[in-house]
Amino acid sequence: MSGNTPGPWVADLDAQWGPCVYRDDAIVADYSMWDGHREEARANARLIAAAPDLLEALTDLLGYGCPACNGDCGGANPPVPSCPTRTAAAAIAKATGDAP
Repeated sequence: MSGNTPGPWVADLDAQWGPCVYRDDAIVADYSMWDGHREEARANARLIAAAPDLLEALTDLLGYGCPACNGDCGGANPPVPSCPTRTAAAAIAKATGDAP
């Protein structure tokens, strides 16, 4: 993935003005306007900090194919209602800007 600040990202959940996510000395995201929703802002900061790791893990998993149907969720017996491979590919596309 290009165009983003490379990981690892770190969440500082107790920053003076609200939770923030950074890499080295570059701020990736901050919640300076957390408006009293501190626990929600902290949870969002943790999720954002994990984003590069999650993207890498999903990309790695795509290389193994779908464990439920071996790539044919529509023809699997029994049918697979939500193919994890398709879900992972859609999440990667959303994260990289390749989603329609």
